[in-house]
Amino acid sequence: MDQNKYSQISAQSILNVQELRSSSSEWKLLISGNYLKIFCQQYKNTDAYTFKITGEIPIDFMVAQKFYFEDNEGMAKNRENCEGIDLIEFIDKDNLIGLIKMNTLNSMTMREFLILRNRSFLSNNEVLIVNSSIEDHSKAPLNQNSKREEMAINAQIIKQVNSNITNLEIYFLKDFSKAVPINMLQQIGEMFLQIFEKDVEKILSQK
Repeated sequence: MDQNKYSQISAQSILNVQELRSSSSEWKLLISGNYLKIFCQQYKNTDAYTFKITGEIPIDFMVAQKFYFEDNEGMAKNRENCEGIDLIEFIDKDNLIGLIKMNTLNSMTMREFLILRNRSFLSNNEVLIVNSSIEDHSKAPLNQNSKREEMAINAQIIKQVNSNITNLEIYFLKDFSKAVPINMLQQIGEMFLQIFEKDVEKILSQK
C-alpha cells in the first residue's frame, strides 16, 4: 500500500474523531476511576455505542503521547487477553503499522487487528493519535488460525494543561453498526476504564 493510501485512511479516521468531539449529543457518564471517567453515546442513528474517556494526570504530555505512539509492549500488558502488539513497519516518525493479537476465550482462533497508527501534532501542546484498520500488509500475512477484525474508531488526544498536568481524551468504537445491548454498557465501561487506568499507572511510573 502506498503512502497516499495510508494518508487517506488516517485522514478519514481523524475526521471521524473530530465529528465525535464536536457532536452535540449528550455523553452519559458510566463510571469514574482514580484518574479517569468513562462516558458513552449512541453512535449516530445506529444501535452501536461509542465510548469516551477523559481525565487529567500529573505528567508531562510528551511522556503520555510517547506511550500511546511507541510503547506497544506496555499497552499489550494492560489489555486482558492481548498476546502482543507487533511492530510490522515503521513508516516514518509519525506513522507505523502494527498487529494487535488477541486470544479468544473458548476458541482456538486468535483475533487480530492490523492497524495504521498516525500521530498528528494539532499544536505545540496537543497531539492526536489515531489507530486505523487496514486490510493487509506484505509483512503480516493472515494466519490460518486467526480472524482479522476491524477497528472503527480508536484515538487518543493528549494535551498539555501545564508543565506538570496532561489532559487525556480517548475515543473508541469497535464497529460502526454492531448493536450494543444497553444493559451491557456499564460492564463494558468498567472493563475499558480498568485498561486505561492501568495505562495511566504505567505512564506515571515513567516520571
